[in-house]
Amino acid sequence: MGRAVTPVSRGTGLGAKAQAGEGDSSLEQLAKYFPIETGGPYLAISTVVIQSTNPHTTDRTAWLWIIFAALGVATVILLYRQYPSAKYQQRWAPIVVGISAFVIWAYASGGLAQEIGIYDRVGALVLPTLYALVASLYKPIKTEPAGERHGIPAAGRPASA
Repeated sequence: MGRAVTPVSRGTGLGAKAQAGEGDSSLEQLAKYFPIETGGPYLAISTVVIQSTNPHTTDRTAWLWIIFAALGVATVILLYRQYPSAKYQQRWAPIVVGISAFVIWAYASGGLAQEIGIYDRVGALVLPTLYALVASLYKPIKTEPAGERHGIPAAGRPASA
């Protein structure tokens, strides 16, 4: 299982090929969208900062912001490399889904959100649930090789197309 979500051919989002197994299952897709390479370290490092500093201090708030920003940038770079335009027709979409996963994970884990007063327990439960529902519905589309349209090679296409 590779780390990037497997793209599907155009027009197969809910069609016969998707049902026949093209692409990843919804559970695999959700696991792949979550950037564990940055989400795991965020949780570990922010926990150390919270345990090592006093609540609502400049030190704690600054460190939590620095960690969030640094790993947020690392998430963008990681996803940018993971979803090349040569393979994904709309590479920005899985990148945005992955960045959203990181931000929602950071919010739901507390830490910075609690420190700056925007954390809500209900939101920490509802947001990841809604994210999982929405993210599982999106299937990235393969970039078609030059000369192909809708999966039909140029040589097999009627002259009028």
